[in-house]
Amino acid sequence: MLAGEINALEAFFDWYYPWAVTGAIWTVMTQVSHVQEDCQRPPSGDERDDYFRWQIESALDYSVGSELVPKLTASLSLQSMHHVMPSVCGCHFSALYPEYRAICEAHGVRLNTRKDVSAAWRSCIARVFELSSPERTPAWALREPAADAAESGPLAAVEEHLPLIAYLATPGVVMLACTPLF
Repeated sequence: MLAGEINALEAFFDWYYPWAVTGAIWTVMTQVSHVQEDCQRPPSGDERDDYFRWQIESALDYSVGSELVPKLTASLSLQSMHHVMPSVCGCHFSALYPEYRAICEAHGVRLNTRKDVSAAWRSCIARVFELSSPERTPAWALREPAADAAESGPLAAVEEHLPLIAYLATPGVVMLACTPLF
């Protein structure tokens, strides 16, 4: 490659793979926290121009009780806190969240949450289809995960995460499948 020998397919994948992988990660890390039906409603309360209310109500938090997910997402899983407290380090968000939730409840501020990243991604995809082609919305995007999925057996617990796993794994599978070609 240093001598300038590269075929067209290899060049394509040298460009495509980083773009696809970072695009998939960017979508899951950022868009799931805003492209949601409940994040795009008008603000609640009497004060329609309340900046902080709007910041909280136009964001979605997921995996709220997790200690690991905020570390993996640079605290973007707690998006509403990220918006209203940008100068507070995200490493403190998990500890502050119970008090933050209580303050929101006391002031009638709608706090949008999902159980985990899979539920957030699923409702994000449902919203995208709802806005563009409602008749083509995948059934899995509309289906709420069973509350007792863990009790239904290991396959049921994994099944609710399969669409997200497939989405994130696709660029890697395509790259591995095409590797013998160059």
